Amino acid sequence: MNKTININLASTFFHMDESAYTILKSYLHELETAFKNTVGKDEILKDVEARMAELFQERKTNPDYVITEADVNDIISILGQPQDFVLEEEEETSNPKGATSEKKYSETLMTNT
Repeated sequence: MNKTININLASTFFHMDESAYTILKSYLHELETAFKNTVGKDEILKDVEARMAELFQERKTNPDYVITEADVNDIISILGQPQDFVLEEEEETSNPKGATSEKKYSETLMTNT
């Protein structure tokens, strides 16, 4: 028997397996660390949480559905790893004609759906 946790992600309520919660919490912390020096960090993190909530909502087949490790790992694979975002930001700073990191991130988030 696994322990479940109730969470509120982007103002959306989910039941989540404890191990899935641990993975999600770690991922969000890594994102926060990756964007610590980025202008608009808070908005980017809110966008990520909102997109994750949308993707989790799509997986819920009923109100009592429990988000699992597999669900969290699938969502992370769709959105990408934090280091992927940092690499994109570094490329843009070396290319002055590139889009801002916030704009590029938003484009990446939308195309990974």
